[in-house]
Amino acid sequence: MYKLVIIDDEPLIRQGLRAIIDWSSYDIELCGEADNGIDGLRLCQEQKPDLAIVDIKMPGLNGLQVIEQSKKLGLHIDFIVLSGYSEFAYAQKATEYGVRCYLLKPIEQTEMIQKIKLFREEWKDRYKEKEELKEARSLLMEQKIIQLMTGDSVIGTKEDEKHAAAYLHLPWHSYVILLVDNEGRDMEPGELNGLVGSVRAWLQGSDINGIAFVFRRYICILAEKVNVQDLRDGILAAAQQYGLNLVVTVGEQVDKLLKIKDSFESAYSVMKDKFFMEKTDGFVIAQSRKEPAQSLPSGDALKHFAEEAASAICLGSHADILRIVSSAESWMLSLGWQENQIKASYIALYTEITSILFQMDDKMKAVFPTLQKTVEGIEGKMMLPALRLYIEELLHDLLQQWGKEKKNNNFANIVAYIHTHFASELKLESLAEQFHYNRTYLGKLFKTQTGISFNAYLDQVRIDKAKLLLAGGAKVYEAASLVGYSSVDYFHLKFKKIVGIAPSVYREKWR
Repeated sequence: MYKLVIIDDEPLIRQGLRAIIDWSSYDIELCGEADNGIDGLRLCQEQKPDLAIVDIKMPGLNGLQVIEQSKKLGLHIDFIVLSGYSEFAYAQKATEYGVRCYLLKPIEQTEMIQKIKLFREEWKDRYKEKEELKEARSLLMEQKIIQLMTGDSVIGTKEDEKHAAAYLHLPWHSYVILLVDNEGRDMEPGELNGLVGSVRAWLQGSDINGIAFVFRRYICILAEKVNVQDLRDGILAAAQQYGLNLVVTVGEQVDKLLKIKDSFESAYSVMKDKFFMEKTDGFVIAQSRKEPAQSLPSGDALKHFAEEAASAICLGSHADILRIVSSAESWMLSLGWQENQIKASYIALYTEITSILFQMDDKMKAVFPTLQKTVEGIEGKMMLPALRLYIEELLHDLLQQWGKEKKNNNFANIVAYIHTHFASELKLESLAEQFHYNRTYLGKLFKTQTGISFNAYLDQVRIDKAKLLLAGGAKVYEAASLVGYSSVDYFHLKFKKIVGIAPSVYREKWR
């Protein structure tokens, strides 16, 4: 049975979680509850559950602190985070601690069942993988190589090294370690064992001296030398049998068996940082981190980027979206942030952008993708170039959806309203409120759509109407009042500026 604990300070929520599904039918045992973070952390230490359902806001320790402390204590627990919509800015920070599942209150039974099924499959695979990896490590040769790679070997002298090389059938001139991983998810145990078998068969049929075995979550290859073309063809051809998208990192070449630890560490270092790397034909190569392309704003930079992006979406500028995403990425990299921090920041950025757009038009909530779907998409990107492209596509989709909703609706209605209410005391602020726009964004949108400011457009409409009145015989003061100008002198200035002659002269032309 898998173990579950519930940590929430609301009795009704705990009661609902106990009853929301039949836990035993999923081989899950509820082994404890806590109504505060301190007791919840203690419960996690005692029970070491597979799953903990934890609320964000609680007395003692909040949900984020419980997760953080659990990680520091080395507890391997999957967490489901519960939060209200307004608390999601806090919940997204939990991504830095590896949390992948968020549920908004009130909790839906079908959504909970879906998450439990996914976790259950992962737990089954995890336990099965542990058993199969234990069996793989039981092979003597692999054990010895792993000991050498990790520095646990007792080899100390050249004579020891010579005997070890002969015993392992590895009296080579050089040694290099390659690590193979799957992009996007850990390989299933069956995939690991099947793939390592295929690689072994390929090595035996090639001119390359090499040994393939499973180490941790990776396929590890110890070879005498590296011919990148041959290795790529062999490894990637084997991967096609299982539909995997592999990443291969190559360690430094060393001249002694005792030094394969250095080769392994260099390959592992690149693998850990593969998020920041470029991939060419399945092989990861180093990529230098970009410096900021421009001076960046002080204070809350993410909020600044979000405001810029929301403006670009409203104005339909895809080029500005690309520029803003690039600037945001440069800023994050300049701070030395790691993968989880960058992903958490992109989640926060997206949340802030949609929040701004919702303030302008809350009907957009019905057409924008859910935040949970966006979080899952961001978390699923294993390399920075792929994440950057995903964010650009997300914002481009928002731009298209915003434009689709607005194209034949509000702006055309605003223009029509101006042409029928030009004589009233029209203000940009009142129009923005009436048509559900933010004042600043409406002003920018007006300039983009018409080529002139709102006030200039209103004056043009009024003067055009005044010209018709004057041509029909209306006196100057009558025309001024009828089109919305309370001051005849001000009307005179505006008319002459736009038409080029005084209103009285224009009236005389039609007599």
